[in-house]
Amino acid sequence: MMYTLNDDRTVEYGWVRNNLLPGTGLVLDVGTPQGYPTPQMAVEKGWRVIAVDLMAQNVVGEHVEYRQGNIVTMEIKERFDYVLNISSVEHFGLAGRYTVERGDSDADLKAMAKIKTLMNVGAQMLLTVPVGVDEVVHPLHRVYGHERLPRLLEGYEVIRREFYAKRNDVDTYVVVGKNEALSTPPRYTDPLTESAQDHYYALGCFVLGAV
Repeated sequence: MMYTLNDDRTVEYGWVRNNLLPGTGLVLDVGTPQGYPTPQMAVEKGWRVIAVDLMAQNVVGEHVEYRQGNIVTMEIKERFDYVLNISSVEHFGLAGRYTVERGDSDADLKAMAKIKTLMNVGAQMLLTVPVGVDEVVHPLHRVYGHERLPRLLEGYEVIRREFYAKRNDVDTYVVVGKNEALSTPPRYTDPLTESAQDHYYALGCFVLGAV
């Protein structure tokens, strides 16, 4: 059976709902395409949100401010009590998608380092990324494995982590151990095809604290 990305967003958004703590401070939502529910999730927990994305969006709502720009290079004066980085950083710097014209192979690492400087003492980040055998599927996404994942998390304390993959010929994500997740070969039939039916990888979900 060929596994697919069916239900990956269900897993990620469910994980955010279960791990996002209530509060009254400021949340940075990184990479927030129109229609994504994470800003509203944060508002429902009492937070105010600044959502940043490369593309022109219409992310609006009470207690939500949208800013268009590159998180690596744009000036942000605020400091944040929470960061939502949900299925986002794996796309950074890959030319040919999301209006990126000039590639940067380390844009994901630069973004994580930049975000850390924007976090208040005691702030947390909720991060979800594709995990498995290390791979860059141009122009769509990176898959983080034994080599790249530690570099992505450098400078952060891993407070909690959870991994999901598919097994036993059932196209449903289940909780698995770290080694199984990071040993999962990513699948893609055509890197230019964005259909969930044509791709598969395991998922890594992390609660991080800046150190």
